[in-house]
Amino acid sequence: MIGDFQGGTRGFAKKQSVWTVDANDSSKLAPSITSIVVLQESLSGNTANTPLLLLATDHVLLAELQPEVGPVQRQIPLGMTPQKLLYSHVLKCLVVGARTLDDRPILKFIDPDTGEDLSLPLHGQTREPADFISGLGKTGDRILCLDEWHIESKNKNFYFILVATNGGPGDGGRVLIVSTQVERPAQGMSRGKISFWTRHRIKGPKEPVYAVTAAGRKIQAAFHSELVYYRLDEGEKKLTQVSTTQLDSEPWKLSILPDSPHTLALTRRDSLCVLEEAENDADGFEVRHVDPYTPHGLDMLEIAGGWPVPPTPPVISEPPPSIVLVADQECGLNGLWIPWDSPDKDCEVLFETDLPSTVRRLRLGRTLPSWSREARGRHGNMRFGLLPASAGDSEVLGMGIDGSLQHFTLLDLGAWRFLRFLQNVSETSAELYPFTYMQFESAEDEEAFDPRPSATDRDTLERQVDGDLMQRILDRRALEGLVGSRREWAGYFMEYLDGVDSGERTRFEGVVGEEERTRTYFRLAYEILEYFLVPII
Repeated sequence: MIGDFQGGTRGFAKKQSVWTVDANDSSKLAPSITSIVVLQESLSGNTANTPLLLLATDHVLLAELQPEVGPVQRQIPLGMTPQKLLYSHVLKCLVVGARTLDDRPILKFIDPDTGEDLSLPLHGQTREPADFISGLGKTGDRILCLDEWHIESKNKNFYFILVATNGGPGDGGRVLIVSTQVERPAQGMSRGKISFWTRHRIKGPKEPVYAVTAAGRKIQAAFHSELVYYRLDEGEKKLTQVSTTQLDSEPWKLSILPDSPHTLALTRRDSLCVLEEAENDADGFEVRHVDPYTPHGLDMLEIAGGWPVPPTPPVISEPPPSIVLVADQECGLNGLWIPWDSPDKDCEVLFETDLPSTVRRLRLGRTLPSWSREARGRHGNMRFGLLPASAGDSEVLGMGIDGSLQHFTLLDLGAWRFLRFLQNVSETSAELYPFTYMQFESAEDEEAFDPRPSATDRDTLERQVDGDLMQRILDRRALEGLVGSRREWAGYFMEYLDGVDSGERTRFEGVVGEEERTRTYFRLAYEILEYFLVPII
């Protein structure tokens, strides 16, 4: 659905995907629509919705288009309880760790488009069909972690699924290395089954395996609070245990940094720990950096960024400059800088944010629709201070504990100052904050209010901007009324706009007169808001 035609090369400013869902059964697939007609009268009596007549390939549908944009939920019935989930780009399916109705762990491969179960479990030795692969199916056990393992060996690529289990009564958990193979589709079917079997099992202490990860020829698993490190010996074609390391508390998540001896561990007690392999393999890992600021971390995500180069060149074994996001149980999200050049120094907090709900999972995803990428691409190399979160310019997404989906954008200080100034000014607006706007007791208090953000005080780390507020400003075209109410605010507005992209955007050529210059600044400000607020799904 398109709207808000602006002419010129911009065309329609608003574009949205429209999904058809069954109001009575959210598990049904969206039909393939071939034609659409807008009806004159509402069928349900709800005049806020737009009545539609849809023509699908083999039937006619009566539908209503809701006026508000929002996520569309779709259920995929499994007939059992899902507990862990990942999307495999190699297999193009959902990999689900589930628990059956009789309390046994099972692995499922699900087509995300149709909801079809593609699973074909096989016995590891005979390759005969089985109910469960080896290592799963024990009553009382459950899957605690899923991950992928990509290996390149002798110009060939190998792909495995890693499964970590809790262990049943009287038994410890284990790590399963699962092989997969896509079968040929049966006649009349669009996709073939995915056969899978246990290639190898890693055993350790009789403890639950809370986390497992792999990179290159390394596999690391956390058996309760003990980190077990395995390495693939390509010559002997087997996994060899390298070391075990006892940590202060159990890790909930592990991440091996590529081409580096470092591992990130998010632990229950110490939040983020940065581990380094000892010079002698048998000595295990040493804790090099910790995060003493974030209590009760729930998830972490390493992201890239266009950050300043450190004063001293990093050692070859050190990872490139990056930021680690850590979400905690108190609705917080912290950005941590790891001081690679200063061993045994605590991680540095770059920024802190307060979220509307606690984030349970952080993920990267290239989710922008094609028109959103096209809209951003029209600006060339100018990004208005938006920093890439990954080499592929992915979006940072967070799944809230209340089921909400949150989107995070990294900003440089120039963009943050401008947007934070708008937010500070907006806090005095009854239109934008109808229930919580700032009310001054006297004219002197109003005159003394200073909306300028401070980015020099190291104690001021809450460098966040409310994206929902920015959307309200954009939708209501409220900038002129906000910053034009006081003369000095208009000056600050232009000053902070000059700081975006180092002033490259405010070198207006051919602009004559103060009035035209002011209009040009406002057009640029709306353009920046549109750039940051493009639909991400």
